Amino acid sequence: MLLIIVAIRLWRAGRAEASVARKRMQMLAFASTALTAALVFSLAAGDEDSFSALVVALLGTLSGVAFLLGFAPPTTLRVLWRRPEQRRMQDAIGELMTANSE
Repeated sequence: MLLIIVAIRLWRAGRAEASVARKRMQMLAFASTALTAALVFSLAAGDEDSFSALVVALLGTLSGVAFLLGFAPPTTLRVLWRRPEQRRMQDAIGELMTANSE
């Protein structure tokens, strides 16, 4: 339950941040949710059948990758996350330049 609260708070806190910080917080929220799902599924499955072990391993791996991307995203991913914000900024600058020249 605590991990779900953490995920919700990270998601909500990220809404007010710039695009890279927002995406990082969303990635951490997703990682927390995946970790919670892995823990709940491992408790619910109980026995060690191959399907439940595979699902738990997949969710755990997905959570680990999401935590890694949230805490230390590679440069290319940060650039991709920043592009929409840069595009909006360039559009706003272009509008200011045309409004100033009229």
